[in-house]
Amino acid sequence: MSRDRRLRVCLISTPGLRDYILSLAGVLAKVADLLLIVEDGVSESDAEAIGAASVIRTPWPRHRDVTGNIRHLARIRSAIASFNPDVVHVGGEGQVWLTALKSVLGARPLVVTAHDVHTHPGDRDSQTIPRPIINAFIRTADAVIVHGDGLKRDAEKSLGLPPERVFSGLHPVMRRYREIADREALQRQEDGRLRVLFFGRVFRYKGLEHLIAADNLIGPSAPNRKIVIAGRGEIGEARAAAMANPPRYDLRPRRIEDIETAQLFTDADVLVLPYIEASQSGVLAIAPSFGLPVVASDVGEIGDVVRKTGMGLLVPPADPAALARALTHILTDHPARAQLGQLSGAAATGALSADQVWARTRAAYAGAMNSVAQKRE
Repeated sequence: MSRDRRLRVCLISTPGLRDYILSLAGVLAKVADLLLIVEDGVSESDAEAIGAASVIRTPWPRHRDVTGNIRHLARIRSAIASFNPDVVHVGGEGQVWLTALKSVLGARPLVVTAHDVHTHPGDRDSQTIPRPIINAFIRTADAVIVHGDGLKRDAEKSLGLPPERVFSGLHPVMRRYREIADREALQRQEDGRLRVLFFGRVFRYKGLEHLIAADNLIGPSAPNRKIVIAGRGEIGEARAAAMANPPRYDLRPRRIEDIETAQLFTDADVLVLPYIEASQSGVLAIAPSFGLPVVASDVGEIGDVVRKTGMGLLVPPADPAALARALTHILTDHPARAQLGQLSGAAATGALSADQVWARTRAAYAGAMNSVAQKRE
Protein backbone atom coordinates (compact mmCIF):
# COMPACT_ATOMS: atom_id res chain seq x y z
CA MET A 1 0.00 0.00 0.00
CA SER A 2 1.37 3.41 -0.94
CA ARG A 3 2.25 5.66 1.98
CA ASP A 4 0.81 8.53 -0.05
CA ARG A 5 -2.71 7.08 -0.16
CA ARG A 6 -5.09 8.65 2.34
CA LEU A 7 -5.94 5.98 4.89
CA ARG A 8 -9.36 5.12 6.22
CA VAL A 9 -9.12 4.88 10.01
CA CYS A 10 -11.63 3.91 12.68
CA LEU A 11 -10.70 5.39 16.06
CA ILE A 12 -12.55 3.93 19.04
CA SER A 13 -12.52 5.72 22.37
CA THR A 14 -12.84 4.13 25.79
CA PRO A 15 -14.47 5.94 28.74
CA GLY A 16 -12.29 8.36 30.67
CA LEU A 17 -10.05 9.35 27.76
CA ARG A 18 -12.13 12.15 26.23
CA ASP A 19 -9.43 14.81 25.99
CA TYR A 20 -6.79 12.44 24.62
CA ILE A 21 -9.16 10.93 22.05
CA LEU A 22 -10.41 14.31 20.85
CA SER A 23 -6.83 15.53 20.50
CA LEU A 24 -5.71 12.46 18.57
CA ALA A 25 -8.87 12.50 16.44
CA GLY A 26 -8.15 16.12 15.55
CA VAL A 27 -4.75 15.04 14.21
CA LEU A 28 -6.12 12.05 12.31
CA ALA A 29 -9.06 13.85 10.72
CA LYS A 30 -6.69 16.17 8.87
CA VAL A 31 -4.70 13.38 7.23
CA ALA A 32 -7.07 10.40 7.05
CA ASP A 33 -10.72 9.57 6.44
CA LEU A 34 -11.82 9.05 10.01
CA LEU A 35 -14.67 7.15 11.64
CA LEU A 36 -14.75 8.29 15.27
CA ILE A 37 -16.62 6.10 17.77
CA VAL A 38 -16.93 7.69 21.21
CA GLU A 39 -19.05 7.35 24.32
CA ASP A 40 -22.07 9.62 24.48
CA GLY A 41 -20.50 11.44 27.44
CA VAL A 42 -18.53 13.32 24.76
CA SER A 43 -20.70 16.22 23.69
CA GLU A 44 -22.06 16.34 20.16
CA SER A 45 -20.39 19.70 19.59
CA ASP A 46 -16.97 18.40 20.68
CA ALA A 47 -17.28 15.31 18.51
CA GLU A 48 -18.51 17.17 15.44
CA ALA A 49 -15.81 19.83 15.77
CA ILE A 50 -13.18 17.21 14.93
CA GLY A 51 -14.22 17.18 11.29
CA ALA A 52 -14.23 13.38 11.01
CA ALA A 53 -15.83 11.73 7.99
CA SER A 54 -18.27 10.01 10.35
CA VAL A 55 -18.97 10.24 14.08
CA ILE A 56 -20.86 7.76 16.23
CA ARG A 57 -21.70 8.68 19.81
CA THR A 58 -22.94 5.66 21.71
CA PRO A 59 -23.75 4.69 25.29
CA TRP A 60 -20.96 2.67 26.86
CA PRO A 61 -22.30 -0.22 28.96
CA ARG A 62 -20.91 -1.05 32.38
CA HIS A 63 -18.57 -4.01 32.41
CA ARG A 64 -21.04 -6.26 34.21
CA ASP A 65 -23.80 -5.60 31.65
CA VAL A 66 -23.26 -8.72 29.53
CA THR A 67 -26.18 -8.18 27.15
CA GLY A 68 -25.40 -4.49 26.76
CA ASN A 69 -21.77 -5.17 25.90
CA ILE A 70 -22.64 -7.84 23.34
CA ARG A 71 -24.98 -5.37 21.65
CA HIS A 72 -22.31 -2.69 21.92
CA LEU A 73 -19.77 -4.88 20.15
CA ALA A 74 -22.34 -5.65 17.46
CA ARG A 75 -22.90 -1.90 16.88
CA ILE A 76 -19.16 -1.33 16.60
CA ARG A 77 -18.77 -4.26 14.22
CA SER A 78 -21.60 -2.99 12.02
CA ALA A 79 -20.17 0.54 11.91
CA ILE A 80 -16.73 -0.76 11.00
CA ALA A 81 -18.08 -3.03 8.27
CA SER A 82 -20.01 -0.12 6.76
CA PHE A 83 -17.06 2.31 6.88
CA ASN A 84 -14.52 -0.33 5.73
CA PRO A 85 -11.40 1.22 7.32
CA ASP A 86 -7.84 0.14 6.55
CA VAL A 87 -7.09 -0.01 10.26
CA VAL A 88 -9.01 0.03 13.54
CA HIS A 89 -7.37 1.94 16.40
CA VAL A 90 -8.56 1.60 20.00
CA GLY A 91 -7.33 4.64 21.90
CA GLY A 92 -7.04 3.02 25.34
CA GLU A 93 -6.58 -0.30 27.06
CA GLY A 94 -9.05 -0.22 29.94
CA GLN A 95 -12.20 -1.81 28.50
CA VAL A 96 -12.74 -5.50 29.29
CA TRP A 97 -15.18 -6.32 26.50
CA LEU A 98 -12.95 -4.94 23.77
CA THR A 99 -10.78 -8.00 24.33
CA ALA A 100 -13.28 -9.66 21.98
CA LEU A 101 -12.91 -6.97 19.33
CA LYS A 102 -10.19 -8.74 17.35
CA SER A 103 -12.39 -11.78 16.92
CA VAL A 104 -15.15 -9.71 15.31
CA LEU A 105 -12.77 -7.74 13.08
CA GLY A 106 -11.44 -10.79 11.30
CA ALA A 107 -8.34 -9.95 9.29
CA ARG A 108 -8.73 -6.19 9.69
CA PRO A 109 -5.62 -4.67 11.36
CA LEU A 110 -6.04 -3.65 15.02
CA VAL A 111 -3.91 -1.03 16.78
CA VAL A 112 -4.15 -0.36 20.52
CA THR A 113 -2.71 2.57 22.44
CA ALA A 114 -1.47 1.39 25.84
CA HIS A 115 -1.19 4.47 28.01
CA ASP A 116 0.29 2.54 30.94
CA VAL A 117 2.28 -0.67 31.05
CA HIS A 118 1.83 -1.07 34.82
CA THR A 119 -0.76 0.12 37.32
CA HIS A 120 0.35 3.24 39.18
CA PRO A 121 0.74 3.09 42.98
CA GLY A 122 -2.53 4.06 44.61
CA ASP A 123 -4.40 4.50 41.30
CA ARG A 124 -7.77 3.11 42.35
CA ASP A 125 -9.41 3.98 39.02
CA SER A 126 -7.13 1.64 37.08
CA GLN A 127 -7.35 -1.14 39.64
CA THR A 128 -11.04 -1.80 38.95
CA ILE A 129 -9.96 -4.07 36.08
CA PRO A 130 -7.36 -6.79 36.81
CA ARG A 131 -4.15 -6.05 34.97
CA PRO A 132 -3.95 -9.53 33.36
CA ILE A 133 -7.22 -8.80 31.53
CA ILE A 134 -5.89 -5.47 30.29
CA ASN A 135 -2.66 -7.13 29.15
CA ALA A 136 -4.63 -9.84 27.33
CA PHE A 137 -6.44 -7.14 25.33
CA ILE A 138 -3.21 -5.34 24.47
CA ARG A 139 -1.71 -8.60 23.19
CA THR A 140 -4.57 -9.03 20.70
CA ALA A 141 -3.35 -5.99 18.76
CA ASP A 142 -1.37 -6.23 15.57
CA ALA A 143 0.48 -3.09 16.69
CA VAL A 144 0.73 -1.43 20.09
CA ILE A 145 1.44 2.28 20.56
CA VAL A 146 3.03 3.54 23.78
CA HIS A 147 4.06 7.09 24.64
CA GLY A 148 7.84 6.92 24.32
CA ASP A 149 10.94 4.79 23.87
CA GLY A 150 11.23 3.81 27.52
CA LEU A 151 7.65 2.54 27.58
CA LYS A 152 8.31 0.62 24.35
CA ARG A 153 11.13 -1.30 26.00
CA ASP A 154 9.02 -1.86 29.08
CA ALA A 155 6.05 -3.11 27.05
CA GLU A 156 8.21 -5.53 25.11
CA LYS A 157 9.60 -6.98 28.32
CA SER A 158 6.49 -6.93 30.51
CA LEU A 159 3.98 -8.04 27.88
CA GLY A 160 6.26 -10.40 25.99
CA LEU A 161 5.70 -8.56 22.73
CA PRO A 162 8.22 -8.64 19.87
CA PRO A 163 9.84 -5.25 19.12
CA GLU A 164 8.24 -5.06 15.68
CA ARG A 165 4.77 -4.98 17.23
CA VAL A 166 5.43 -2.10 19.65
CA PHE A 167 5.73 1.49 18.45
CA SER A 168 6.93 4.59 20.26
CA GLY A 169 4.28 7.25 19.77
CA LEU A 170 3.75 10.81 20.95
CA HIS A 171 1.00 12.07 23.22
CA PRO A 172 -0.67 14.87 21.25
CA VAL A 173 -0.85 18.34 22.71
CA MET A 174 -4.31 18.83 24.22
CA ARG A 175 -5.54 22.19 22.93
CA ARG A 176 -9.16 21.91 23.98
CA TYR A 177 -8.89 24.07 27.11
CA ARG A 178 -6.91 26.73 25.27
CA GLU A 179 -9.70 26.82 22.69
CA ILE A 180 -12.28 27.18 25.47
CA ALA A 181 -10.27 30.00 27.03
CA ASP A 182 -10.10 31.81 23.69
CA ARG A 183 -13.76 31.24 22.88
CA GLU A 184 -14.89 32.48 26.30
CA ALA A 185 -12.36 35.34 26.27
CA LEU A 186 -11.05 34.28 29.66
CA GLN A 187 -8.75 36.78 31.34
CA ARG A 188 -5.84 36.03 33.62
CA GLN A 189 -6.25 37.06 37.26
CA GLU A 190 -3.91 39.98 37.93
CA ASP A 191 -3.66 40.08 41.70
CA GLY A 192 0.10 39.93 42.16
CA ARG A 193 0.08 36.22 43.02
CA LEU A 194 2.24 33.63 41.26
CA ARG A 195 0.20 30.46 40.89
CA VAL A 196 1.68 26.97 41.07
CA LEU A 197 -0.89 24.59 39.58
CA PHE A 198 -1.21 20.95 40.63
CA PHE A 199 -4.01 19.54 38.50
CA GLY A 200 -5.79 16.24 37.96
CA ARG A 201 -6.61 13.09 39.86
CA VAL A 202 -4.90 12.97 43.25
CA PHE A 203 -3.57 9.48 43.95
CA ARG A 204 -0.43 8.39 45.76
CA TYR A 205 1.75 8.22 42.66
CA LYS A 206 1.10 11.91 41.96
CA GLY A 207 3.39 12.87 44.89
CA LEU A 208 1.24 15.64 46.35
CA GLU A 209 2.80 15.21 49.78
CA HIS A 210 6.19 16.10 48.28
CA LEU A 211 4.79 19.33 46.85
CA ILE A 212 3.46 20.25 50.28
CA ALA A 213 6.81 19.48 51.87
CA ALA A 214 8.60 21.49 49.18
CA ASP A 215 6.30 24.46 49.70
CA ASN A 216 7.21 24.49 53.38
CA LEU A 217 10.91 24.58 52.41
CA ILE A 218 10.53 27.57 50.10
CA GLY A 219 9.86 29.82 53.06
CA PRO A 220 9.92 33.57 52.36
CA SER A 221 11.80 33.21 49.04
CA ALA A 222 8.61 33.61 47.01
CA PRO A 223 6.10 35.22 49.39
CA ASN A 224 3.50 35.93 46.71
CA ARG A 225 3.04 32.32 45.62
CA LYS A 226 -0.26 30.45 45.72
CA ILE A 227 -0.44 26.67 45.53
CA VAL A 228 -3.53 25.63 43.56
CA ILE A 229 -4.55 21.99 44.02
CA ALA A 230 -7.46 21.03 41.78
CA GLY A 231 -8.88 17.56 41.28
CA ARG A 232 -10.62 14.66 42.93
CA GLY A 233 -8.90 11.96 44.95
CA GLU A 234 -6.79 11.69 48.08
CA ILE A 235 -6.16 15.19 49.40
CA GLY A 236 -6.14 14.75 53.18
CA GLU A 237 -2.64 16.19 53.67
CA ALA A 238 -3.35 19.00 51.25
CA ARG A 239 -6.46 19.93 53.20
CA ALA A 240 -4.43 20.07 56.42
CA ALA A 241 -1.79 22.24 54.76
CA ALA A 242 -4.44 24.57 53.37
CA MET A 243 -5.97 24.95 56.81
CA ALA A 244 -2.56 25.78 58.24
CA ASN A 245 -1.70 28.32 55.52
CA PRO A 246 -5.03 29.56 54.14
CA PRO A 247 -3.69 32.55 52.17
CA ARG A 248 -1.19 30.35 50.32
CA TYR A 249 -3.42 27.48 49.23
CA ASP A 250 -6.33 27.27 46.82
CA LEU A 251 -7.83 23.82 47.34
CA ARG A 252 -10.48 22.46 44.97
CA PRO A 253 -11.06 18.81 45.95
CA ARG A 254 -13.52 17.79 43.24
CA ARG A 255 -13.98 17.10 39.59
CA ILE A 256 -13.10 20.27 37.71
CA GLU A 257 -15.42 21.32 34.90
CA ASP A 258 -14.09 22.39 31.51
CA ILE A 259 -14.37 26.15 31.78
CA GLU A 260 -12.87 26.13 35.27
CA THR A 261 -9.99 24.03 33.93
CA ALA A 262 -9.43 26.58 31.19
CA GLN A 263 -9.39 29.38 33.77
CA LEU A 264 -6.95 27.51 36.04
CA PHE A 265 -4.46 27.07 33.19
CA THR A 266 -4.98 30.66 32.08
CA ASP A 267 -4.12 31.87 35.57
CA ALA A 268 -1.20 29.51 36.23
CA ASP A 269 2.44 30.61 36.18
CA VAL A 270 3.89 27.12 36.46
CA LEU A 271 2.53 23.59 36.25
CA VAL A 272 3.97 21.20 38.83
CA LEU A 273 4.09 17.41 38.38
CA PRO A 274 5.80 15.99 41.50
CA TYR A 275 5.01 12.39 40.58
CA ILE A 276 6.84 9.54 42.31
CA GLU A 277 6.05 7.20 39.39
CA ALA A 278 4.43 7.67 36.00
CA SER A 279 4.41 6.52 32.41
CA GLN A 280 3.24 9.72 30.70
CA SER A 281 0.96 12.63 31.57
CA GLY A 282 -2.13 14.06 29.95
CA VAL A 283 -1.83 17.07 32.26
CA LEU A 284 1.64 17.78 30.85
CA ALA A 285 0.09 17.68 27.35
CA ILE A 286 -2.11 20.68 28.19
CA ALA A 287 0.80 22.96 29.13
CA PRO A 288 2.16 23.76 25.61
CA SER A 289 -1.17 25.15 24.43
CA PHE A 290 -0.93 27.76 27.21
CA GLY A 291 2.82 28.31 26.89
CA LEU A 292 3.08 27.15 30.49
CA PRO A 293 6.46 26.14 32.00
CA VAL A 294 6.59 23.02 34.13
CA VAL A 295 8.48 21.63 37.09
CA ALA A 296 8.28 17.85 36.96
CA SER A 297 9.75 14.72 38.44
CA ASP A 298 12.08 12.84 36.11
CA VAL A 299 9.91 9.72 35.84
CA GLY A 300 8.60 7.68 32.92
CA GLU A 301 8.33 9.55 29.65
CA ILE A 302 7.67 12.87 31.42
CA GLY A 303 11.39 13.48 31.81
CA ASP A 304 12.07 12.69 28.17
CA VAL A 305 9.37 15.11 26.95
CA VAL A 306 10.63 17.93 29.19
CA ARG A 307 14.24 17.36 28.09
CA LYS A 308 13.42 17.26 24.38
CA THR A 309 11.25 20.36 24.46
CA GLY A 310 13.10 22.38 27.12
CA MET A 311 9.68 23.33 28.51
CA GLY A 312 10.62 23.15 32.18
CA LEU A 313 12.81 21.92 35.01
CA LEU A 314 13.26 18.31 36.12
CA VAL A 315 13.84 17.08 39.66
CA PRO A 316 14.36 13.62 41.16
CA PRO A 317 11.13 11.98 42.37
CA ALA A 318 10.30 12.13 46.09
CA ASP A 319 12.86 14.89 46.69
CA PRO A 320 11.10 17.90 48.30
CA ALA A 321 14.36 19.86 48.66
CA ALA A 322 15.09 19.63 44.92
CA LEU A 323 11.49 20.46 44.13
CA ALA A 324 11.64 23.50 46.41
CA ARG A 325 14.80 24.75 44.69
CA ALA A 326 13.30 24.35 41.23
CA LEU A 327 10.06 26.09 42.20
CA THR A 328 11.96 28.91 43.90
CA HIS A 329 14.04 29.44 40.77
CA ILE A 330 11.10 29.48 38.39
CA LEU A 331 8.99 31.72 40.65
CA THR A 332 11.70 34.28 41.42
CA ASP A 333 13.48 34.46 38.06
CA HIS A 334 11.01 36.09 35.69
CA PRO A 335 13.26 35.95 32.55
CA ALA A 336 13.89 32.22 33.12
CA ARG A 337 10.19 31.59 33.64
CA ALA A 338 9.34 33.50 30.47
CA GLN A 339 11.95 31.60 28.45
CA LEU A 340 10.69 28.22 29.63
CA GLY A 341 7.14 29.32 28.80
CA GLN A 342 8.22 30.24 25.26
CA LEU A 343 9.83 26.83 24.83
CA SER A 344 6.68 25.18 26.12
CA GLY A 345 4.56 27.02 23.58
CA ALA A 346 7.00 26.24 20.79
CA ALA A 347 6.75 22.51 21.54
CA ALA A 348 3.17 22.52 20.20
CA THR A 349 4.44 23.27 16.69
CA GLY A 350 7.82 21.56 17.09
CA ALA A 351 8.71 18.35 18.90
CA LEU A 352 5.06 17.66 19.87
CA SER A 353 3.42 18.92 16.68
CA ALA A 354 0.56 17.21 14.89
CA ASP A 355 2.95 16.25 12.09
CA GLN A 356 5.20 14.45 14.56
CA VAL A 357 2.24 12.69 16.18
CA TRP A 358 0.93 11.55 12.80
CA ALA A 359 4.33 10.31 11.57
CA ARG A 360 4.65 7.97 14.54
CA THR A 361 1.01 6.89 14.43
CA ARG A 362 1.26 6.22 10.70
CA ALA A 363 4.26 3.98 11.32
CA ALA A 364 2.21 1.90 13.75
CA TYR A 365 -0.63 1.63 11.23
CA ALA A 366 1.81 0.46 8.56
CA GLY A 367 3.25 -2.09 10.96
CA ALA A 368 -0.20 -3.46 11.78
CA MET A 369 -1.19 -3.69 8.13
CA ASN A 370 2.06 -5.39 7.20
CA SER A 371 1.61 -7.88 10.03
CA VAL A 372 -1.85 -8.82 8.82
CA ALA A 373 -0.68 -9.05 5.20
CA GLN A 374 2.12 -11.42 6.20
CA LYS A 375 -0.34 -13.67 8.03
CA ARG A 376 -2.45 -13.91 4.88
CA GLU A 377 0.49 -15.09 2.78
